Amino acid sequence: NAEEIRFLSKKFNAGIKNSYLISDIKYEYLGHSFVFVKSNEIEQLLNKYENSITKDELRERWGTSARATLAILKSKLLENIFSYSYGNMETWVIPMDSIQKLEIELTQLAKETPKDAIDLNLAFQWIDPTNSHILLQGILENKITLHWKQGQLAEALISKYEVYLFVKEQLIEECRSNQWMPIRTLVFLLGVKKSDIYYWLKTGRFGAIQEDKPIAIPFNNYIL
Repeated sequence: NAEEIRFLSKKFNAGIKNSYLISDIKYEYLGHSFVFVKSNEIEQLLNKYENSITKDELRERWGTSARATLAILKSKLLENIFSYSYGNMETWVIPMDSIQKLEIELTQLAKETPKDAIDLNLAFQWIDPTNSHILLQGILENKITLHWKQGQLAEALISKYEVYLFVKEQLIEECRSNQWMPIRTLVFLLGVKKSDIYYWLKTGRFGAIQEDKPIAIPFNNYIL
């Protein structure tokens, strides 16, 4: 029975049956519904992911915020991770060897402290935590200088100017592709407060916008 999975490992609960890694068998008997999973698939899963941690444990290891951590997980910068839902709860399973591989890649790229250093956690907040994966990708592509020898990843130092150049290019390309420019992205690109953006919208700086406080404007209005 799928409900018994939690007795085999504290890492998983019955929701694991909703992942793509396990096939389930549904059975109806006397008006009751039962869900079964193959024991050999469970054993293989437990062996493969025995040495893994959750999203919250990764946050504690790196010192990153919930939103930044989630953005990185969803980006697939970490290999062989997966998530599954059980009710309203989403559980992430992250192999330690995948984490260590990414950390080694980052440390191998480490250089001297940049003159315009900002720590990674502040940079994530600056560009919007949901874009954190873009920043990490820039480091991995060696386009953003990183200084990290010890401590949590969130304490690593990077070049603020290089962050702006790389993230700006990526965000503009993304907005051009979907033809919308989020207000939060405008705040980052223009280096102003959200209230300033709303004032400029009222004064027509971005063309005719019907809403007073939209969450995004058409991309073509941004390039006016």
